[in-house]
Amino acid sequence: MTKVIAHRGLSARYPENTLLAFAKALEAGAEMMELDVRLTADKEIVVAHDLDLSRATDGHGPIDRYTLKELRSFNAAKLWPELFPEPIPTLREVIELVAGKAQLNIELKDVERHKDLPELVARELENWGDPDQFLFSSFDHQAIAQLRKTWPQYPCAILYGEKEDDPIAKARAVDAQGLHPHFKSISSEEIKKAQQAGLFVNVWTVNEPREMEAFLAWQVDGIITDHPDILWKVRLKKTEP
Repeated sequence: MTKVIAHRGLSARYPENTLLAFAKALEAGAEMMELDVRLTADKEIVVAHDLDLSRATDGHGPIDRYTLKELRSFNAAKLWPELFPEPIPTLREVIELVAGKAQLNIELKDVERHKDLPELVARELENWGDPDQFLFSSFDHQAIAQLRKTWPQYPCAILYGEKEDDPIAKARAVDAQGLHPHFKSISSEEIKKAQQAGLFVNVWTVNEPREMEAFLAWQVDGIITDHPDILWKVRLKKTEP
């Protein structure tokens, strides 16, 4: 069955990549959380999409200019003024919330800027048991190759946003187990071809019910969405007798 994957939590209704958004996604039936990880100035792993704090928080400048303690003073719910302030969470805090309830899709951001990010994240995950509860993804395909070589217990997927020439070959080249294409960059035939080659396919970011229905019909492995609550209902409707 196609997996419901919450993009940065239930980010259509709550501040993205916050504990609140992940908790609400769990309530909505999400089976996997997609999140982004970065490093602070003191090498702590935090969950945030942007390098610059300005869009999603009331801070300014790059995340890695600040220590974790300093980042805690910023409000990650800036775009949601009707809500109470939310801190930027650590990866550990998100795992504590989600472990045993849903899987985690951890996207590695700006690995060129912080080459030790994959190692630090993998070492953190070693504290949490079953490696199959985690999935790594990245636009930096060499980071995936590094992970698969050093920590082969963790499944990985290559991310891409534009049409890729032979993504199956590119996944195999870095020993990835899956593809994470933008939903407009892959067809039903390409999904089937990848699955026949032994790769899973999770598409991003699908927010319209009609498009959700199409990918469900194509039996994609997972749909990453800002609306896990809506996807869950659409999937339920399609599976009802």
